[in-house]
Amino acid sequence: MTTLEIKEFLDKEFAFNIAEQTRKSEYVNARYMYYFFAFKYSSEIVTNKRVGNAVNRDHASVMHGMRCYKDFYETDKYFREVANRIEDSLKELLPVKLKRNFEVVDNMNDVVLRRKVKNLMKKNVYLQNKINSLKQAS
Repeated sequence: MTTLEIKEFLDKEFAFNIAEQTRKSEYVNARYMYYFFAFKYSSEIVTNKRVGNAVNRDHASVMHGMRCYKDFYETDKYFREVANRIEDSLKELLPVKLKRNFEVVDNMNDVVLRRKVKNLMKKNVYLQNKINSLKQAS
């Protein structure tokens, strides 16, 4: 499921365009849910910029929204109920291979993990090249 498909799903669930330029709380909370679900369920390579582009927001808005999602989910019973209901509906649309228990990952931890993976991939390429040069030398 792409970030755009997730956005369209939430548009239908809330019966309004979550990308609309407004600060009304129902729109803002819907965008927070979109940010979270886009990171959690998108089949694409997801970045803050890509997620934000779908709702005409920048990467900083996405990062802020992810923190707010976590705070609201933990403290606001109504927000949590709506988020859980929408997540259950969203899971029904996912391919079977993606249906599994997901952990809530703090966005900052996610960024750190992505950097570590990127660094490990660079190191892997370096070591592969080193192995190839040693094979050629012998």
